[in-house]
Amino acid sequence: MNIGTESTPKNRFLPAREVLSAFGLGDRSRMVPTVTDRQELSTADGITYIMETIVLPQERLVHPETGLPSGYEILRSELAMTDSFNLLIREDRLIAVIPDIDPATYPGRWPHYLDATDLHFSFPLPGAVGIEGLWSDFFAAWNLDNAVIEDNFARRGINNYGKDKIYQLGGDIRNVGVVSINKETGQTYADRHSVSELEKFQRSFEDVLSQDSGQYKIVFPVIPTVYDSFKEWREVIPYLYAWHKSYSSDSARTLIVGPGHGVDVWTASLNSSLPVSCVGLNPLEVASAKIIASIAGFEINAKVGDNIISPEGVPAFSEQFDLSYWNMPNYALKAAPKEKFRHLWDEDVDGVVLSRYSRSLPIIMNPSSRALIWNTCELGREIIGIIKQDNPGSSVVMKPLVSNKGAMFYIDNIYGGVSAL
Repeated sequence: MNIGTESTPKNRFLPAREVLSAFGLGDRSRMVPTVTDRQELSTADGITYIMETIVLPQERLVHPETGLPSGYEILRSELAMTDSFNLLIREDRLIAVIPDIDPATYPGRWPHYLDATDLHFSFPLPGAVGIEGLWSDFFAAWNLDNAVIEDNFARRGINNYGKDKIYQLGGDIRNVGVVSINKETGQTYADRHSVSELEKFQRSFEDVLSQDSGQYKIVFPVIPTVYDSFKEWREVIPYLYAWHKSYSSDSARTLIVGPGHGVDVWTASLNSSLPVSCVGLNPLEVASAKIIASIAGFEINAKVGDNIISPEGVPAFSEQFDLSYWNMPNYALKAAPKEKFRHLWDEDVDGVVLSRYSRSLPIIMNPSSRALIWNTCELGREIIGIIKQDNPGSSVVMKPLVSNKGAMFYIDNIYGGVSAL
């Protein structure tokens, strides 16, 4: 899938669609929130834009099927605990979501806003041709979009610096991820870059997009609220790549649990011609996985769900799988202070989530299947104990990582019998 060629429109895929849909704001013509006000505004330089004020529906704060926080509730939790938000729209593109409040009088922490300007870029594939205009086209629109946001802040009396600053959701301006995998060794390079400077942005893209038969490469947007694994990927991805390459075939069905930014899903796709399935608690991580699949051009079956089987015993997918990889929430003996929904997405106290996963493996996996979990090394014995208690026939091997406190847990012999490890 070459993005930016003469036969493929440059705007064939824009990450903004998936991210805004995860928040419940993807298709404004079908949007559930009530629009209470609509103004046409202009900047001092004559850039026109629309500001719509919406009110989130209380009955939609919980997902009706999963019982998990909906995109609307995540929006409130991440930006500000209010039901009223302003949408900034330029040329029919939603570029920012700003709480409809006065930051000077808002109780508690300073509110955040969602900046979608970086997500309206059509990310090309490595080796794509005809991409010369992508940089200039994107930056021309990006600069206009940011001028609109600054104009709107000024109208609110927000200087966007010092004590009057309203913080961008995600915080880190390095909002583009770059990952490459050596096809032979699995050695991985992973880093983040910024789109705020045209020359650096273009140079980093051109380097990654260059043809290199010895490397798999991908460039993708960094989505807010999703766990940042960039440093760990340099060591974790080679394990995942080698494991999947050793056991995979074109007929192997792979399930990724907790896809994060989607790099794990992409890595699995490199050694299989079949669609990769994934399930995650956070709608934004599921959106990120779909974005990476669209950029890299592989098929994905992704959904929001609670583990591989719900608390009610309903499997996330009707099919059975040969390989499963899980970037598991951090195993902990006691709960950390609750921060938004991080405790739900990134923490497993006393292994409650792990126990449901390990008990469910024989239900959702094939008899000869294997599983791989990435988690903490310090409590490795406890993790192995839970897996063995809930799945007595399994074989579990822990391999500590060198550069951090994590470890990879190889689960084999899921149905009992003779271990293949």
